[in-house]
Amino acid sequence: MAISLADIKQNTIGPPRIVIYGVHGIGKTALAACAPNTIFIPVEEGLGKFKLNCFPKLESYKQALETLDALIREANPYDWVVIDGLDELEAFWQADVARRAGKPSVAEIGYSKGYDRSAELLRDEVLKRLDILRSVGKAIILIGHAVVEKFDDPERDAYDRYQPQLHKKALPVIANWADAILFLNYKVTSVDKGSSDRKRGVGSGQRVIYTTERPSFKAKNRYGLPHEIAIPDGDPCAAWQVIEGAISNCAQELASTAAPAPAPQPEPAAEAAPTEAAPTA
Repeated sequence: MAISLADIKQNTIGPPRIVIYGVHGIGKTALAACAPNTIFIPVEEGLGKFKLNCFPKLESYKQALETLDALIREANPYDWVVIDGLDELEAFWQADVARRAGKPSVAEIGYSKGYDRSAELLRDEVLKRLDILRSVGKAIILIGHAVVEKFDDPERDAYDRYQPQLHKKALPVIANWADAILFLNYKVTSVDKGSSDRKRGVGSGQRVIYTTERPSFKAKNRYGLPHEIAIPDGDPCAAWQVIEGAISNCAQELASTAAPAPAPQPEPAAEAAPTEAAPTA
C-alpha cells in the first residue's frame, strides 16, 4: 500500500513501559503495587505480604508466553501488567534457546550466538506481546534486580555502575524499548575516614528513586521526572503519585500543544482531453 500525506497524524503518548530495578529488599514490588488495577505475573517469590491479583508463579518460558497470550486473548479489567522478576525471566528464555539448539546451556552455543538468539527472543516474543497489550491500553512494569558491572566509557577510564541484572546483549533491547528505567537505592553520603584517604558511606536509610542517568547507575525517563524522588517510610504510593502525575502532565501538555492537522488539499482538476477536428467533406 502506497504512503500518502493522508497518513500523517499527531503523535500521542501511549501507555507507559517502565522498568523498576534496585538493590534487594528496597521496595520495588511495593512501588509497582501502587499502580492502579494491576495484574502481577510473578517469576520469583517476591509478592510476600501484598494482597494482589496475580497469576501462579511462572515455572518456564512456555508458561510466560501462555500467560501473556491469555491477557491478550481474554477481556480483562486490568490497567497495568507487572512482571516481577525480569532477570529470572531471562533465565527462562535463555534455557529455551538452549533447548531449541540441543545444548545444556545458552553459553554452550558457540560464538555468542546463544546470547544473540536470546536477545532476539526477548524482542520478537516477549516484548512483542507486551506491545500488543500496550496497543489495547495496558501499561507495563518490569521489575528486576540491580547488579554492579564495569562500564567501559570510551572517553575516560572504566568505572563500576549499577544496572539491571541482564546479559549485555539483552540490556540494550530493554533500554531502547522502555519509556522509563527507574533505579531504587538508599541515599548515601561519602565522608572522610579519619586520617585515611579512604572514605566511608553514611546513610539514614532514606530510599530514593533515580530517574535520570549518572555515571554510577543506569536510568532514563521520557516524562520530565525530577532526578530524585524520595520514597517516604511506609508510603511508597506517595512516590508513585509523583511518577503517575508526571506521566499525566506529559500527555496533557502534548495534547494541548498539538498542531492542527493540515486541511486536505483539493485534487487537481483533470485536464480536458483534446478533441479531434471533424473531417471536412
